[in-house]
Amino acid sequence: MQTFKCFMLILKKNKGSLLLYLGIFSVLLIIMSSSNKNTKTQMYKDEKIEFTVIDRDNSRLSSAITKYLSENNKFVKEEDDKTKLQQEMYYRNIYYALIIPEGFEDAIKSGDESGNIKLTNYKVKDSSMGYYMDLKVNAYMKTLKGYMAGGCNIEEAIKNTGNTMDKSITVKMKKEDNKVTYSDDYYYYRVLPYILMALIISAIGPVYIAFGRDGIRQRISASSLTLKSQNLQFVLGASAVSFVMLVMFNILPLILYGSDMTVIKLILYVANTLCFILIAVAITIMFGNIASSDAILASMINVVALGTSFLGGVFVPVEIFGKNMRMVAKFMPTYWYIYAVDDIVKVKEFTFEALGKILQGMGMQLMFALAFMSIAAAIVRRRRYNGADT
Repeated sequence: MQTFKCFMLILKKNKGSLLLYLGIFSVLLIIMSSSNKNTKTQMYKDEKIEFTVIDRDNSRLSSAITKYLSENNKFVKEEDDKTKLQQEMYYRNIYYALIIPEGFEDAIKSGDESGNIKLTNYKVKDSSMGYYMDLKVNAYMKTLKGYMAGGCNIEEAIKNTGNTMDKSITVKMKKEDNKVTYSDDYYYYRVLPYILMALIISAIGPVYIAFGRDGIRQRISASSLTLKSQNLQFVLGASAVSFVMLVMFNILPLILYGSDMTVIKLILYVANTLCFILIAVAITIMFGNIASSDAILASMINVVALGTSFLGGVFVPVEIFGKNMRMVAKFMPTYWYIYAVDDIVKVKEFTFEALGKILQGMGMQLMFALAFMSIAAAIVRRRRYNGADT
């Protein structure tokens, strides 16, 4: 059991950094799960936009435009001073300023909007609020001109435009009776893959790097220790670390959210977590035999843990992905972990119908673990027999 003892000695040597990682990631896990829990989907509501109108025309039309814009927004009276208007926009006291020039109504009646007799505006640069106000002004003016083209005089056109723009559509949001209320443990297990991946690679990866160094690897090859015995002891060491992770990260939600947990959910959560741990261990073995130093391994941790978490739906819900991104997500092991978690939270009893998608998610994870383990085995075999680093 020399290999296993060395495995544990290397872990013991790195225990300081591992405990630090463990503490940081545990706190991060609780914060991230709480943050996701407190994120609520809010219904759309109109925002009142602060704006002003510099009315140099003082006509019926200019008053009508000001009244229309003020209906669902907040009118702020300002002086006719470009510098002051820009200053007010800089401090976000207003977001939009419409300039109605003198003679504007007469120009509309005559159909001649040329030169300086046209609407101008100032708005906060690249502000959606400013562009929204532009749309409202353009909609009003197009409607007004449409009525005038139809034979209405200016008074009738203003009245009809006001009536038209006042019309609104009532929208009723459909409430789903089968809406699932997610408990605290759901948000915990949803962000767990990132933590598990980062921690397991940080714990086991340096061991494989140490055993993969030229001098040590050649000594092991020259010893009476068979490849089968060496691999079995590696598996035993990785299993010990994995078991600790499995127990610890499944006891933590019991302590934090025990009231929300049921026996059925706990069993399924543990089984799903175990499937993902196997993936993390397989990836660790693969990268541990590729990386030539701890620094390279650390960079791999960031790329793999963060990359699979973002693309697989851990940090960003897959539901908001486009069609092509969803196809990409299915090639991530984290996607199938989340796929199972999303159904575990709904389970109330063990039935084939309830467990169908969950078992599918776990089965896909085991296939990923097998694929990564096969790649890792091929890399180990190549390095052992060819005597060259990959």
